[in-house]
Order: sequence, then structure tokens, then C-alpha cells
Amino acid sequence: MVVVALWLVSLLAIAIVNTAAQGVLDKDLDYLLLGLKKNKYEVWEDGRRTPIQYGPNATFFEWWYFDAVADDGTTIVFGIYTADPYGTNRPVVNIQITNPDGKTVGLQQPFPFSAGSWEKSHANARVGANYFRSTGGLDTYQLYCDPASMNGFGLNVTLKANLPSWRPATGYSGLSVAAAYFAWFVAVPEGGVTGTFTLPGGIQKSFKGTGYHDHNWGDVNLALLLSHWWWGRGKANGKVLIGAYLTGSVFSGYLKGPLMYIADVDTKKILVSEYGNDNIDVTLSPPIPHPDPLYPRKTIGGGIKFTSSSGYAVMMNSGSPLLDSRDYSNTIPGILAIIGLDKLLDLHPWYTRFASQPTLKYPNGTTTSGVGTLEYYELVCIHSFVDFQIFTRLMADGGVLRFVARG
Repeated sequence: MVVVALWLVSLLAIAIVNTAAQGVLDKDLDYLLLGLKKNKYEVWEDGRRTPIQYGPNATFFEWWYFDAVADDGTTIVFGIYTADPYGTNRPVVNIQITNPDGKTVGLQQPFPFSAGSWEKSHANARVGANYFRSTGGLDTYQLYCDPASMNGFGLNVTLKANLPSWRPATGYSGLSVAAAYFAWFVAVPEGGVTGTFTLPGGIQKSFKGTGYHDHNWGDVNLALLLSHWWWGRGKANGKVLIGAYLTGSVFSGYLKGPLMYIADVDTKKILVSEYGNDNIDVTLSPPIPHPDPLYPRKTIGGGIKFTSSSGYAVMMNSGSPLLDSRDYSNTIPGILAIIGLDKLLDLHPWYTRFASQPTLKYPNGTTTSGVGTLEYYELVCIHSFVDFQIFTRLMADGGVLRFVARG
């Protein structure tokens, strides 16, 4: 009963500060406090952006993400995380390889705290022998996944940008640039990828295709800010497409935040760079059966459509082929699972990723289709759902009460 009472008090505290939640932070003061420039992107922005913390009570998280599609249809996802957000807060390396037939194999591997090292001046995230490194500003990256430490899964590729970096305004969403935020920087919206990947058994294959790299970080457990998100990217008729739709949790007032980007690879011109409900209309497709029989909610949205105020629209479909379906129910606090509250409240976090066939609609009404990927991440509940260290500080800031959440 004490736990429940504390939780209810915490919810009340959050309700008080919900009115301060802003979505994407884009005021002049936000740029000033972060040292950012409008529509200008610098190399340090892809370096480490959070303080170094380890242990189960670490506040901050951060990751460098990469995905790529080869000319033969092989897809690869690779990422390095400063801290595993699912209980241990240890550094993590993740690699997922999907062959052209749709079979996905891979590994998400935590490492000792001492294995991680990071640079602030540029992207250089290293966990053991694995690294995600800028070798040419925001234009060129070298990515390496060490087969010896990753159960035979390996990667050794170079990513060269075809488009300049991008972020929606400051890239920060949440209450403020200093409290309860989630940040996003798209360092490489699209680039050429060459190199090799390795499968268990020492099987090495060449890789040539196109890729993408973004960078996320924040100062709270994601489930405190977000209930779920849709995110997708693709390419159609030489146009690079990125769309995201974030839905806040009860802790952040169920805010809904759409983001949309379209750029022409040949001209390097950005056609759409918008965010917010005033600029983007989002339409969710009717639910369809989830292809994974283990998925607890049985159906999933059939896709998502982003329509910008400038008249461009992007439709991304889900369904098939399924690239990844991952159960994170082991992140639910043990006490909730023991008493069955997790099932009663439908607290079942899950990650789903599809190959998608996006459709781009131009303002004149013509359409074109392409290839891409679409993910749906239901955070719902992560390990610190009832970790009451998250409410360690309530403070006044310019007359507006805000909180700093600890994940």
C-alpha cells in the first residue's frame, strides 16, 4: 500500500507540471542554452551529450544508431549505447542482420562499465573492441562490430553522407533543455555504405548499399516521457523520407509530437522540415493482425501517414515483412509481475520493426513509391516505473514548477 500511495502522489506531482510540457523546444533561449545554431550543424553535436554515469541509478542514456539496406536486400541495424535502459545501465552493443529472405539474426550484448569510452568533440563511441566513429566530421563514419566479443556477429563498414545533417529545431523534446527531455540529431539522413559483415561460423560477406545514422539521448527513463512511438525512414524517386510520431506517457501529459523530413538527394535541397501538430497532420491506418503470434495485443496499426502543411505527404505501411519483434516484458518491476498488476494494466513493452514500402505524395497530387523501414516501439513500462528516485527534485524555474526525473 505504501508503494501504491507513493505512486499516486508521484502522479499528482506530474499532473501539476504537465502544463509545462512543450514538445519540440524551439525558442531562442533554448538554442542559446544548448549552444546550438539554427539550421547549422556542428561536429560536436554528434559527440557525447550526457554526463558519464553508470550503475542501476544512472540518470542519463544515449545511443548512436545506424541502419542500412544493401543492393541485394540485406538489412543491418547496429548501435552502441552508453547504458542499457532495461535494468543494468551497462554499455550495450546491438547488431541485427536480416537476409534478403527476411530472416533476422543478431545480438544485443551488455558489457562491463569499464568497457565504454566516449568523446565529446565528435562521434567516437567505443565499447570494448566495438566502435562507432566519425573519421570525417559529419560526412564520414567508420563502424565496427567485433565478432570475437559479439558471438560471431560482425560489421566493418564506412558510411559517407549524401545529405547534410538535420534536426527538428534544437532536437530536444520535453519540459525544458535541462529537465525531462528526449533529444534527437540526424547526423546522416542518407549515405553510401561499403564494407563487410560477418555471421557466426566466420562467414564474411560484402556489403554495398545506403544507410542512415542518428543519435539520441536524454535524462529520464524513456517510459516516463513516452508511451509509444512510430518512426520510419525510406527513399522514393530520389527523395529521402523520415517521419516520427511520439506519444507521451501519463507522466508527460500524453503529448503527441509529429516530425517530418523530406530531402532531394540530387539537389541536396530540403523539401520538408517540420514538426508539431500545427504543421503536420498524422493519420493512423486501421489495425491489422501482428505477424508475431507471441505479440500480446494481437493487432498493430497498419501504418502511418504524415501530411505536411506544404502539401507533401508520406505513407508508411506495416505488416510484412517483419524484421524484428522483441519482447521487453522482463523490464517490468518484479513486484508488479508477481501480483499480476502488469497484465491488469497491460504493461507489456514491445518493439516491432517492419520493412516498409513508403509512398510519397507531391503537392500536385502525383505519387511515387520506394523502400524503407518502419518501427513501432511500445515502452508502456520500463524497470523504473515505480522507482521513486525519479521524483528527487521539484524546483521553481522562472515561476513555472518543473521536475527532473531520474531513470
